[in-house]
Amino acid sequence: MAIRGKLKRLEKALQGNMGAIELADGSRYWFDPDKVCETMFMFFMDSLRAAYHRQEYPESPEILRTIAGARDREKAFRVFYPDSPPFMLLDERALIERGEIVHRAFVAGRHADEPLEGLSE
Repeated sequence: MAIRGKLKRLEKALQGNMGAIELADGSRYWFDPDKVCETMFMFFMDSLRAAYHRQEYPESPEILRTIAGARDREKAFRVFYPDSPPFMLLDERALIERGEIVHRAFVAGRHADEPLEGLSE
């Protein structure tokens, strides 16, 4: 077996449960899928909290910035969401098509940054 093949197998074994996304510059971003789920859940909760308190949204996690900079953004997105996610905090099309991280509104017909009046009446 060629050295390159052995090196690839060794690299794969060392990564264990890690996944990888190929970036536009040809490098790879390695990640732990379990950590990504935890990070995305916390981002979701922090975003909901910020929307409720009418505060600025939290900074997007590194994995979302990585997807935005991936060589094939749709493929990178589908690593985490094989089907469309049940509820996405971001505009999925903007992320996949343009590599932009754009928040979605939590209220239909409103912009994500638009202030809400009292809706309890």
